[in-house]
Amino acid sequence: MRGGGVARPQLVVLSGPHCGDVLVLDDALPVVFGTRAGVSLPEPALDAVHCQVFSVEGRWFVQDFGSPAGTWLGDERVEGVRPLPAGRAFRIGQTHLALVSADAAAEASPLAAAPEGRSEAVAARSDLAGGGPAARDGPRSLRAPAADQAPAPPASPLARHDVLGDYDILELLGEGCVGRVYKGYDRRRRRVVAVKVLRSELAEDPRAVARFLRGAKAGARLSHPHLVRVLAAGHAAGLIYVTMEYVDGTDLERFCAASGGRLLPRVALGMALRVSDALAAAHAAGVLHRNVTPSNVLVGPGGFPKLADLALAKRPRSRGEGAEVTAEGQPLARNPYASPEAIFGEELDERSDVWGLGATLFRALCGVAPYGETFAEAAARAARGEREDPRAHGVRLSSELEDVLDRCLRLAPSERPSDAASLRSALAAVPELGGATASGS
Repeated sequence: MRGGGVARPQLVVLSGPHCGDVLVLDDALPVVFGTRAGVSLPEPALDAVHCQVFSVEGRWFVQDFGSPAGTWLGDERVEGVRPLPAGRAFRIGQTHLALVSADAAAEASPLAAAPEGRSEAVAARSDLAGGGPAARDGPRSLRAPAADQAPAPPASPLARHDVLGDYDILELLGEGCVGRVYKGYDRRRRRVVAVKVLRSELAEDPRAVARFLRGAKAGARLSHPHLVRVLAAGHAAGLIYVTMEYVDGTDLERFCAASGGRLLPRVALGMALRVSDALAAAHAAGVLHRNVTPSNVLVGPGGFPKLADLALAKRPRSRGEGAEVTAEGQPLARNPYASPEAIFGEELDERSDVWGLGATLFRALCGVAPYGETFAEAAARAARGEREDPRAHGVRLSSELEDVLDRCLRLAPSERPSDAASLRSALAAVPELGGATASGS
């Protein structure tokens, strides 16, 4: 290998404009293919976040993220996760790629220079109908190439002036159970963005990586004035990240604190209506947010709210996606606004988002979370039905609004509004709005 590095497995492009190109793999870091992902190919069938190749205990796998055109092993469409043995080729559209083992890679560097090192790639090429174009004399780097020895993730969080791929890190904005969010500058497109970086311990878990990237893909499909846009996904410097629209403002939790702890009902309801519009658009597109909290409602200039953090978002299961990637019994998010079914790792639907938005509105109106300020307290009190009483905090609401909040926060999902559109209709009718409803912009 170059520079005396340790031999590593490789992906070799067997057809298309990049025929003969080599991507050196790292056991600890998945390779994500997509037009908005870490590795892009000039392939019309390539989706925004199409598929990934990753390793578990030395074995390699390919996983499709529900792309319309699919990822194929021979004439079989990849559904969920499929083993990718050395010498086997997979296909995205008309582009074929083959996995070459570390042993074969070590026999030839560069790969195309020695027939011995090309044996597995040649074997994979023989499976292609009609064969593929001949390899170039030497490998050519793909966009965002991996080094022979991929860099380890940094031991400490990113800091100002650090560089992650195309992005200059400006400052830390916040962190949660999934990762840290930074303000960054996209040097290629000359714009300020938010960069969410998956925690390093989660980046070692293929299931967590798949969940993170599926959330990014689901978010990238959505467009609404009250949804934070998902821009791209990728990996660099041993880190996996998603970039999003940057909102110059604060989150609803801090906005309430700066307003004396809670908001006037008319203000809180105006924001809730706009966020419910965004959530209704997501539900109509078949996307669940799964993490609606005050910290994920960003308030920009003029009190303009945007629902952020689609890292946990999910589309319904469809052909090519396989089984759900959330481990059974594993909470998606450990926060006091999680629904009972999310707390206990059960199947989620639109009514879990209704709970999250109802709990978030409760916080904005009353100054406290409905079941406690910590995940453990909320889980225990929700199971016992011990909800905070707005009157105990000096808040008097109309019976109509109290009824809407009560229905949002019912333990049984079947007793809640069916989706965000139903919740919006109920909120629009409460007397606190005085007959004036917020528009969707």
